[in-house]
Amino acid sequence: MTTELLIFCDGGLGNRLNALYSGLALAAELNSKFRIGWPVNTWCGARFDEIFSAEWEIDSRLLSTYRDQSHGYQCFTHDALSASTLGEEFVSAYQFSSIESFCEKTREDGRPIFFYPALIPKWIPLESLLKAIRRTRIDDGIRSKARSFLLQDLGSKPFYGIHLRRTDLKVGYSDEEVDGLTCRYSKSSFFVCSDDERTEARAACNPNVRIRKKSHYVQKQDLSTNWQATMPDSDGRLYPSNVYRGSDSVKEALVDMLILGHGRVMNVGGSTFKNMAQLLARAAPVVDMVKPDPIDYWATADCIQHLNHSLEKINLVRSLVAKMEDDGRLKDAISILKSLATDSTDISAVIVFAEIGRLYFKLGRIADSRAWYLAALCLDPLNDVIRNNIALISERLKINGVQ
Repeated sequence: MTTELLIFCDGGLGNRLNALYSGLALAAELNSKFRIGWPVNTWCGARFDEIFSAEWEIDSRLLSTYRDQSHGYQCFTHDALSASTLGEEFVSAYQFSSIESFCEKTREDGRPIFFYPALIPKWIPLESLLKAIRRTRIDDGIRSKARSFLLQDLGSKPFYGIHLRRTDLKVGYSDEEVDGLTCRYSKSSFFVCSDDERTEARAACNPNVRIRKKSHYVQKQDLSTNWQATMPDSDGRLYPSNVYRGSDSVKEALVDMLILGHGRVMNVGGSTFKNMAQLLARAAPVVDMVKPDPIDYWATADCIQHLNHSLEKINLVRSLVAKMEDDGRLKDAISILKSLATDSTDISAVIVFAEIGRLYFKLGRIADSRAWYLAALCLDPLNDVIRNNIALISERLKINGVQ
């Protein structure tokens, strides 16, 4: 029996493409009929046919409009809020161990499938995703803009790609880190794209950075408040996201995404935009380009996020700090250590405080160095190494006339 599949794509561009390609891969595995839910809302004001050339059945209704008929589906959603909007019990789209286990469960049930992930489930095979991307033709006008920039502005030469999200979600490099990175690798070319015009303009002050001027950017729903203000979306769901992505801004973002994936994309934690850019370029490149060698240059925010989810924090922080110290990024290393400094009841805090003291000393900030070493000594009063360091620092301060 053939199972019908509704592939529901909601959220921003990266989230929608995650759902679309995952659903198409699933439809191929199930050999099922499918239609695509693509609501036009605050998250994405572009219709499906403004982005793709595919001849498929598209339903532009909002998620909440399916509430009265959702009981007729097997519903697999991204989160509990999505399930609640449908009026269904939350069944995660990510829970399965393989695509075979998903197919087996849904075939046993027999009802049509409502499939709404916002991320690509790990159980979807990579090759199936790549095939789904190849069978979905992005609008020729969008691809043409990307091709022109790659050939003319970047000269078809290897480049590093950096995506900076600056509106409702802060991920990746700070502006200062972009400056440091592009200065350290001054002979390399960089493409920087962002949802914020001022961020792009600032990055472009670096001589080896190229940006693409866009006609439209993300806008605020409510101009009187900040980007992270909690706002209801078109379905009434509350998110800390004061954004409105009009049709033109979405299409501009897709051009950037196509360009970005042709370069060596730099580390950006939590970015569906970056991951999708790489998949698109791998499956269906706009032009054939060689990527430069990898650069290991972590964003401080990504390091902190990574540490917060690590069970081996001290071992990991030592390696991260050592790498940043080698790169001359002492202030960034201190920022990472300070993110761990609140756990003063743990013996690991002694190591963190002492490391901050050492780095401040290396920066020439002697008074700050002593303060952090004293904090470490309070937690470990018998530590002779710390005592000796404090004595040396105190002598330096006396020489400089500071008590």
